[in-house]
Amino acid sequence: MYKHGAYVVARQMVIYYYPLNDDALRVGFVASKKVGKSTERNRCKRLLRESMRTFLPNLNSGYDLVVVARPSLLAEKSQDINKTMARLLRKAKLIRAE
Repeated sequence: MYKHGAYVVARQMVIYYYPLNDDALRVGFVASKKVGKSTERNRCKRLLRESMRTFLPNLNSGYDLVVVARPSLLAEKSQDINKTMARLLRKAKLIRAE
């Protein structure tokens, strides 16, 4: 997926996306050891999951998404994480136009 898909980048996270042939939407969350110890990595993934949950109803189906946390995510507030994720999803044209 990383080779054939596309990605959008911010200081706090990277979103990789790859179009599928069906109407499924799958989302995965990754935080490497560069982010910190296990408690910090798990917190990052929880923050990303919660942020993505707000956008799921408006996302286009037919994609695989992988959201990768970066170390600077830990210093952000959830409002800032939501704004960043919204900006990246719009940039990747993954949010359904209404």
